[in-house]
Amino acid sequence: ARRHGNFKALQCLFWWILHSRLKVDVFKISLRPIDNGLQSDPSSHPGYEVKVVDPETLREACRDPEMDISTELAEAAIANGDVITGAFKNGRLVSYVFATNLSAPHDDYFSVRVPPKMRYGYKGYTLPEHRGRHLMYSMSHLRARNDIFIQRGCKQHMAFIGAWNLSSLRSNRRTSTNRLIGYAVNAYWGKRPVSFLTPRVKRTGFRFLAQNRIRNPDVDKTADQLPTGP
Repeated sequence: ARRHGNFKALQCLFWWILHSRLKVDVFKISLRPIDNGLQSDPSSHPGYEVKVVDPETLREACRDPEMDISTELAEAAIANGDVITGAFKNGRLVSYVFATNLSAPHDDYFSVRVPPKMRYGYKGYTLPEHRGRHLMYSMSHLRARNDIFIQRGCKQHMAFIGAWNLSSLRSNRRTSTNRLIGYAVNAYWGKRPVSFLTPRVKRTGFRFLAQNRIRNPDVDKTADQLPTGP
C-alpha cells in the first residue's frame, strides 16, 4: 500500500511539473449519478445553515471581499440560471459552490461547455476558518440542489480534478462515488491555447472552449489553485 502511495505521489509530481513548468494541464474527468442516495440534510452541520442561495444574497456576498465573488461572475450565474449552494454561519455566507447545466467559466483562456442532461460544479470556496468541516460535501449533495437539476432533466454530475492535485484526488476517493471516464489536456502553448479530450469524454459532449484572448507568456501565470467540479 505504501509503495502504491509513493507511486501515486510521483505521478502527481510529474503532472505538477507539466502544470507549473510546461503549461500543460491534465484533468481527470469523472461522472456520478445525481440521485445516488448520498443526499445531505441541511441540519447535518450544527451551527451552520446549508441551503440554495437566492440572487439577492449572492449579490450581497459580492460586497464581501473575503468571499471572492465578482459582480460579473454573480450576474452571469444568475442570468444563466445557475444554482449556488451556500453554508451560512450566524447569517453570514462562509462557503459556497456554483453549479450549472449549460456553460461555465474555467480560467482566462477556456470556458466549459456542459454536456446535455449533466450538471457541473465550477466555483467553490470556503473561508479558511471554516475549512475541515466537510461543508463542500454537504453543499454538493444537498437534496434541494439535486432536486432542481433533476427537474431540469439532469441525471449525471460531471467533475474534473487536476491530475497534479494529490490532496483533492485523495479527498475525492474518500467521499465520492465518481467514476473516471477519461482525461482532458489543456496546453497553453503559443498565442492560443488548445484542448484535447480522450474519446469517451468527447462523446459526452463536454468541451473546453478556447476564449478569444491571446496569451502573453511574459505576464501570464497559470493559477496554482486547482479548479474543481464539486
